[in-house]
Amino acid sequence: MDYKFSTPPILERLTSVEHDFGMLSAKSYVRFLKARLHSLELHLHIHFLMVFHVTATEASGETFSCWLIGGNAPHLNFSDKEISTPIEAIALYAYYSTYWCAAKGVTDDEGNLPEYRVAPNWEMLDYWDKEAIYDFNAMTMYIGTNLVYQNSEFVLHPDIRDKCVRRGWIAHPATGKEQ
Repeated sequence: MDYKFSTPPILERLTSVEHDFGMLSAKSYVRFLKARLHSLELHLHIHFLMVFHVTATEASGETFSCWLIGGNAPHLNFSDKEISTPIEAIALYAYYSTYWCAAKGVTDDEGNLPEYRVAPNWEMLDYWDKEAIYDFNAMTMYIGTNLVYQNSEFVLHPDIRDKCVRRGWIAHPATGKEQ
């Protein structure tokens, strides 16, 4: 699939990821999840960001599939039960990262915030690492205002699309304007 993207100056600050390193990192993350990998398909690779579709088996024997966002970005996975495109996956990645930063990386008892994990030990992203958070915010802005914005036709799920409209990454369907 050919996705549209631009290369604004902020990308110069973010370290690009080589294909082989990104693949090894993704495999390592799946092992961290204590799962046995069946398939790892790269769907998107832009500068620092890689998005994979994963199929694996948990220790319990249950097979699952998900979208895995990684590369030189904190890793996170989303079930593919309702997410059908890599653009939807990165839209959710960026959407939740804004709440993660607002909560200073501390999730609530219900676990409403995702756990962004950092290679190589898969520790949770540390909100108090100011350089890492600056880069994380830059990644979030790039994903939302460039990748999602320019590829909005691939955001098919109505709830995800609505989240993107509220963030101003996609035009409102009724007005054609960002909110």
